[in-house]
Order: sequence, then C-alpha cells, then structure tokens
Amino acid sequence: MTRAFLLKSMAFATLLASSSVWAQQVDVQHFVGKPANSAAEARANLKETHPKLEAILKRQKIDDDAMHEVHRLTYTLENAIHRLRAELEAAAESLEALHQSSEYMKADEAREHGKRYLEQIRAIVPGI
Repeated sequence: MTRAFLLKSMAFATLLASSSVWAQQVDVQHFVGKPANSAAEARANLKETHPKLEAILKRQKIDDDAMHEVHRLTYTLENAIHRLRAELEAAAESLEALHQSSEYMKADEAREHGKRYLEQIRAIVPGI
C-alpha cells in the first residue's frame, strides 16, 4: 500500500467516526442563569437553587423534563461558583500580600492588606 492511500484511509475513518458522534448529539438549549454580581448574591442563588436540584436528584426516575430543569439550574449554579471563585482568588491575593508584608516586617502594609483580606473573606463567609 502506498503512503497516500493509508493517509486517505485514515482520514476517511476519522470522518466516519466523527460523523457518527455528530449524529448522536442533541439540540441543546442554552440559558443565561441568574447573575451573581457579589458573593452575597452567589450564596443566595446557591441557597435557592440547591433544594430544587436535590429534589430532582432524589426522584426515582429523572425524566426528560427534569433533565431540562437540571440543565437550566446549572447555569445559575455556574454563575454563583464563578463569582465565589473570583472572590476567593481576590481574598487569596490579599492574604498573600499580608503574608509577604509580615515576612518583611512592614506593619503599615500588613495592616492594609489584612483589613482588605478580612473584608473580602467576610463577604464570602459571613460571620467569621
């Protein structure tokens, strides 16, 4: 066999494999989800959405309508998680700046970074 024939055969096999996967795909509807413009809003969205998700997941049979609802809920959950992740990353940066300030005995910087860190973490986890 020639190299060109092998390459063409491999390309054709790849095309067939990808077309069968393509044929199995479902028309998926996308949603926006509730926004999470702050950590407080993210927590509220999680608190509201989790019971709905849990109720569906506890069902004996999860039908297509329920799966559609799970799909819709995930958009709100993803928005909340993305917001909390961003808030945690900002708090982590402030904490690292505090850490560095303390290593170099820079009290004024430590006070500034420490206050910022505490504000940020308390916005994410109230009551601490």
